[in-house]
Amino acid sequence: MRWKAEDLEKLMEMEEYIDTLLYPVCVSPASWDKEWLATQIWLDKVCGAAEKQLTGRIFMYQPLSVPRADDYITTTLPYLIHNLEVMKDRFPFSMLVTNEQELADRVGQLGWNAAVLLPAPVAEFRTKNFVHKAGLEANRIVQQLIEGWKRA
Repeated sequence: MRWKAEDLEKLMEMEEYIDTLLYPVCVSPASWDKEWLATQIWLDKVCGAAEKQLTGRIFMYQPLSVPRADDYITTTLPYLIHNLEVMKDRFPFSMLVTNEQELADRVGQLGWNAAVLLPAPVAEFRTKNFVHKAGLEANRIVQQLIEGWKRA
């Protein structure tokens, strides 16, 4: 189930089935360019395809975009950890999905599950192949979720 304000009521009804939070976080350059846009869309397509494969078990939180700056880890990490802590009781398993290795490493050091996406195929951004590759990357994220469930 993807996050939408109107779907929160459904979430409460399906609470006993949805046990996993998927939290997409895109770290992007401060300037808006083709790479920024492609990375944003890549994260959304990959996480959306992963959620679709596991519909009924996953709640995909709204994608968060964080501009890359010298202090983004110190400003962003507390916010993300707070969100994960608040939702911990509602979702026994959670995974932050990001395009930034440093962020994933920091979240992992704090005991949270994190996955890093392969880079967005920027050159194919407006093609069907972009969507196809997003599906392949989603398969990799789904496998990481399944492995995490086994360990949990």
